[in-house]
Amino acid sequence: MDDQRRNIKYHLCLEHYRPFTMDEELLERYRAEHLDEIQEARYKVRARAYLDKQGARETISGERLRKAIGADPYQREVNVMAKIIAYYRIASARFIDHVCMSVRAELSECSSAVTEEVRSQNLQVNGDEVQARFVRLLAEDLAP
Repeated sequence: MDDQRRNIKYHLCLEHYRPFTMDEELLERYRAEHLDEIQEARYKVRARAYLDKQGARETISGERLRKAIGADPYQREVNVMAKIIAYYRIASARFIDHVCMSVRAELSECSSAVTEEVRSQNLQVNGDEVQARFVRLLAEDLAP
């Protein structure tokens, strides 16, 4: 467990060091997805605010409403947010994969070590009834 904690801390430290990914294509795809989502959400809020300010006297839709609202004054910030979200989407998946791979590798080594230890103790766990033999060996001893 101590090795796992150190390993997780190491990978977390790597993620905190600085943003980095070799998968620029995936980063760009995620950035574009999130940019669309953020822009659409901002448009809806800005449109509602504009219509509320107008007293909702008239219904404006489509291009007329977009033209009336104008360009988003925070477009640069929206672009930055989309890129950050995209990066952290990649980084979080990578971090989870590192942790899971590390635990699986450790468990695999543990399984091999336990198997070898059981065999070395001559506990008669060979053949077709291995699972049944393990169940009997691991059962609680009910005798006083």
